[in-house]
Amino acid sequence: LVRGEQASEAPAPRCVSPKTIEQWTKRADNGDASERASALRELASDLAASYSAQLPPAAVDVLRRSLAAPEPEIRRAAADALGTTHFALKETLGAEALQSALTDPDASVRAAIVTAATYGVSPTAEIKRVLADALKDPDQRVRERAQAVLDHEQIDDLLGDVLRTGD
Repeated sequence: LVRGEQASEAPAPRCVSPKTIEQWTKRADNGDASERASALRELASDLAASYSAQLPPAAVDVLRRSLAAPEPEIRRAAADALGTTHFALKETLGAEALQSALTDPDASVRAAIVTAATYGVSPTAEIKRVLADALKDPDQRVRERAQAVLDHEQIDDLLGDVLRTGD
């Protein structure tokens, strides 16, 4: 610190306002697929930038609905949004979203959800079982992404063992 300066305080928690969530929800539920997908990307961006541990229930609801939308573009945008949001949101939707999305008729949605459900978090045992099932997917992208996550987890487990035992 330079003389006369005071230590800066940690940034105040930044939350996404309920009004903003309400606006995204309306945009994500109405309009054409492109507008709805854009709203989901903005929602994900703002939630990812939020320092708040509080996840607005409306955000969870709009992602859940969007993952079940009839348009593949919306489902992909929801999967991508899931991948960039808080780990707590992924804990809420991760295994459930991954399980249902693996039956999606659109391979790009299946691939996006495999990546998104595990991005930035260590998969739970339940998600690892679902990823193992994804290794049998007819689409190569889905299989490769699932294998990459499982390989990464195996390496992390081995490194953890080495660090714990000192070997």
